Amino acid sequence: MNGPLVLAYDGSADADRAVRAAADLFPGKPLIVVTAWVRVTRLGPSEIWTSASDPETDAAGEAHADEIAERGVQLAHECGVTEVSKRVDSEGGRVWKTVLAVADDVEASVIIIGARGHSAFAEKLLGSVSHAVVQHAERPVLLVPHNVSD
Repeated sequence: MNGPLVLAYDGSADADRAVRAAADLFPGKPLIVVTAWVRVTRLGPSEIWTSASDPETDAAGEAHADEIAERGVQLAHECGVTEVSKRVDSEGGRVWKTVLAVADDVEASVIIIGARGHSAFAEKLLGSVSHAVVQHAERPVLLVPHNVSD
């Protein structure tokens, strides 16, 4: 477990809780804040989905993701993490794939992610990034539970 920590960060209260947990549980360990963004596909002339994306939309999405990641970096610093960096990436339109790709790339020792606490119905409808990360990761995952009192 010599690699850095990889923390999936989306700017939510659950992601903030994950940053605090990482700082508390792994003092002195390098941390990489990962914010994934998804390319927006558009309707083509025949009203079917195409894989084409708009460069302006992509740039705006990446810039917004970078702002979110920067908030995660700032919070990590406030929590006492001295060695922290960020990665803003898009991997095939799936957030969980982006998190795993970065973790593989940096040979992370642990992936840390906050759980949203969706109901079973909402999870079926929306999917769950944390569930997919846990299911597909080839390294330890720390799932920080949702706090219903927030």
